[in-house]
Amino acid sequence: MVNRSRVGWIDCARGISILCVIIGHTTNDFIIRGVIFSFHMPLFFICSGMTYRVSQNNEEFLKKLKKSFIALPLTAAILFLAKDILLWILPYNSVHTFSITKELKALFFSSGVPMDSFIGNVKAIGMTWFFFVLFTARMIYDYICMKLDRKYAAMVAVLLMIVGYIFSKRLWLPFSMDIVLVAVIFIISGSWYKSVFTKYENISVAAAAGVVILWAGLFTATYYIGGTYLELASRTYPAFPLCLVTALAGTASIFCISIIMQKAGKLFRVLEIAGRNSLLLFEIHYFDDIWSKLWNVFDNSAFAGQLGNTALRLIIDIVIFAVIYMLKSKYYTNKKSVNKENA
Repeated sequence: MVNRSRVGWIDCARGISILCVIIGHTTNDFIIRGVIFSFHMPLFFICSGMTYRVSQNNEEFLKKLKKSFIALPLTAAILFLAKDILLWILPYNSVHTFSITKELKALFFSSGVPMDSFIGNVKAIGMTWFFFVLFTARMIYDYICMKLDRKYAAMVAVLLMIVGYIFSKRLWLPFSMDIVLVAVIFIISGSWYKSVFTKYENISVAAAAGVVILWAGLFTATYYIGGTYLELASRTYPAFPLCLVTALAGTASIFCISIIMQKAGKLFRVLEIAGRNSLLLFEIHYFDDIWSKLWNVFDNSAFAGQLGNTALRLIIDIVIFAVIYMLKSKYYTNKKSVNKENA
């Protein structure tokens, strides 16, 4: 199951980030949430840009579009509807109504948070907004890089970022397109990150510490000027565009930490596996509201209670992930053996 062409420290960074997603969605502590939200979603967009191969022609672009549509927005729509149906059916959950009209409106806007629109109030689709945004932003990135020289593509990405920010302050667009326009800048930054970090894969602890300190300084400045932290789902861009620079620095910090952690042995290997299968862990986390009675057992208004709930949620989600991962590994191993026997 291991793809030898993958870069271990990039997967490790994804693994760190997906665990931070679970922590950030559980704790109410402003600083912890702020630090996590300052980089976690941008990191996934940047990693996508680092590993994505730009299409060479329109035919290849259309093939990728079709494949990505199935893997991302179509999957997200199925997950969203499946979860809402389960919450509607299960007697111990708080959702007791299910309206196909409301569900379709939610999918049309694909907003991670509730919103008011030109067709009335729209419910949130939750974490699956990321699938819609990643799909569209990646396709825009692919197309502009296929048609334009890289420096002109970067200029277009900056222009799209500004347009997306303006819309986020005035009119939230269907399919979270205003977030998409901002996310393109992160994806196109990925190619630059790749060229830089592949040259410094033996970065020293001192240099990594310097990058982390820079991130801490930018985060502090963003909070001081804007009064809050970056949150893409709610279109919160404090001290724009400084918050985006902070996201770039935060991602660079996680990359540095991941590179250094390559010497950590088993811990690095676990995070690498989590990162390589981050979408699976993301999907498990998306559904963990269904078994929230197992992990949401402490008083979340107290910091100690938040720590307890976070620890339980992490453990339960990771255990479910480990079971599914082992079953998948066994399936592919058996399938490979059968194919060899039939060869």
